[in-house]
Amino acid sequence: MATRKKSKRAYPWTDKVGDHTITFELMKPEDRDRMLRFTQSLPADDVMFLRKDITQPVIIDDWIEKIRRGATKTVLAHNEKGDIVGYASLHLDQLLWTRHLGEIRVVISPKLRGIGLGRRLVHEMFEVGRQLKLQRIVVNMRRDQIHVQQMLERLGFKAEALLTDWLMDAAGRTHDLLVMSCRLEES
Repeated sequence: MATRKKSKRAYPWTDKVGDHTITFELMKPEDRDRMLRFTQSLPADDVMFLRKDITQPVIIDDWIEKIRRGATKTVLAHNEKGDIVGYASLHLDQLLWTRHLGEIRVVISPKLRGIGLGRRLVHEMFEVGRQLKLQRIVVNMRRDQIHVQQMLERLGFKAEALLTDWLMDAAGRTHDLLVMSCRLEES
């Protein structure tokens, strides 16, 4: 197996994504209020199936504490005005038998979906995962997110498990959970 040269990304950095100039930077404690404004602007459907209600200040505070401890790495994407328009987080597992895995979560502003920002952020998580010497990145998602599933497959993710009726929405309807993963040496 060929070894890939590992490059350490210097943040912040700016690039064009679609017609937008986007800056990518690591989340830090000073981003708390900007992140709260972003998360509170998201449609309810976007936050319904996240593990935690990221619209709550106490959850953002906990997130920042996990960043301080090194249990989470988050890359923010913001526009020219400094408004957050998306993020990707890599959550590290402290369990001995899954310490080689990282779970990513990506959220994009509805206004900037479909321009490649999600793909860019997933690539950022690949780089962060490689720097942390992880072997595999995992994504948990609703099975009916076909467009996201297809994008992840193009990036090298494969379906690992389908858990039927695993998620429940606010109205009490159940949804299937799809677990996908990607080996970092293959991405």
